[in-house]
Amino acid sequence: MRIKFIASLLKGANTVLDIGTDHAKVLIEALKSGYIKKGIGSDVNKGPLKNALKNIDKAQLNDKITLVQSDGFKKITNSYDVVVITGMGYELIKSILQQDHQAPKYYLLGAHYQVELLRKYLAEHNYQIIDEYLFFEKKYYLFLKVINKKALLEEEDYYLGPILKTKQEALPYYKDELDKLLKIKEHHRSNQIKKQISLLKEAITNLERQQN
Repeated sequence: MRIKFIASLLKGANTVLDIGTDHAKVLIEALKSGYIKKGIGSDVNKGPLKNALKNIDKAQLNDKITLVQSDGFKKITNSYDVVVITGMGYELIKSILQQDHQAPKYYLLGAHYQVELLRKYLAEHNYQIIDEYLFFEKKYYLFLKVINKKALLEEEDYYLGPILKTKQEALPYYKDELDKLLKIKEHHRSNQIKKQISLLKEAITNLERQQN
């Protein structure tokens, strides 16, 4: 279901570059659903690309998906209008964004952890978050839709998300995040964690107030 959700976020794109494509499942789903016209799947390792090729053959999409063995953007010569970088940590996403590349219409980013650091990096390097999406499958997954445009964020937005904090769907996610932090014994809580707890409590109160 998560693959279907990610694919749905690409609706209307022409050519999508999926970095760290793994088995090319997102591109295949997006093409089969008619969300995109073409796909480029890149991965640094040969193994995932072999699996991707098998899946592409099975889906009969060889004429629609190009596979490239590449470390991020480094060997990408094909043109694209959307870039997907999901299923990895903040540091790896950051290192990929720092590579020279053609700027797309938008990026779809999904960090497994340290999302607050990703938001901070984006704000400090002329990227604007234009939407944020949550998906729950045993745990919460967060995806950021990002464009190349200077935008300032408040410190609270690093933790809460500038768009997410306005959405009711964030309420159970914030409660889940708060529960995790409250399990940390008080004398082990850093000032940063205490700040996060305070921000989450405030965000939860605001969203609950909007419901009434």
